[in-house]
Amino acid sequence: MNALIRFIDSLGRDIVLLKSLGVLLTLVFLGLAVILAIRAGWIERELDLAKDVLHSKKLIKKRTLKAWTQIKRHLASDSEASLKLALIEADSLLDKALAAAGYRGTNMGERLKQVRRAELSNIEEIWTAHKLRNDIAHEHETPMTRPIAERAIGIYAKAFKELGLLEEEE
Repeated sequence: MNALIRFIDSLGRDIVLLKSLGVLLTLVFLGLAVILAIRAGWIERELDLAKDVLHSKKLIKKRTLKAWTQIKRHLASDSEASLKLALIEADSLLDKALAAAGYRGTNMGERLKQVRRAELSNIEEIWTAHKLRNDIAHEHETPMTRPIAERAIGIYAKAFKELGLLEEEE
């Protein structure tokens, strides 16, 4: 029985020694991996890429805010042509934002087909507003009233807010 207890005690010490050795080897290999990543320039490239992504997001937001101000000016006008222009510009702005976000396609319709409800909660409404935009752009006789324009622009505003390109008060 004493031999069994001594064996278990020595096994316990060996396990502690093996664990310590494992931790030490892990730290050594981790350090080597970091050194190799630095020497290869991988970390610097990844940091540059992250900076570029953050910068482009700020640039897109800045452009969106500037364009949105113009859209609101058109919406405030009494002219039917200005109301139509507000809708066309809002649609174009969303198209550019989706393209910048990485949605592929040659036009807004192709990009919208890739958007899921989890990404934009009002995607069905966006489709409706986009179809209205197409009617206005292709059938010049399509009438536009202030309530219709305000509702459509509100749909786009919600999308821009969900994409983080407009603040809540915009």
